Amino acid sequence: MPKDSAHNLAGALRLEGGLDVVALRRALGEIVHRHDTCRPTFALQDGVPVQHVHPQRELELAFTDLQDLPDSGRMPRVLELARAQS
Repeated sequence: MPKDSAHNLAGALRLEGGLDVVALRRALGEIVHRHDTCRPTFALQDGVPVQHVHPQRELELAFTDLQDLPDSGRMPRVLELARAQS
């Protein structure tokens, strides 16, 4: 098993305009439902890595509405939130 987390890639999207939160949650949930590779965890059993694919569950998304911040204050807030998540 690799000793690094290079396979864990973080990303971010900048969305402009209105956001249909229900549609976004439904679309992402469908991706996770269709692709087993979105639901595994790994554990060691007798020193050997073993993959366990979890069943589908409700997708949890956290949202932070930044529309009340001035444009110049949004990116610093995004970076602050990202640091808090890691």
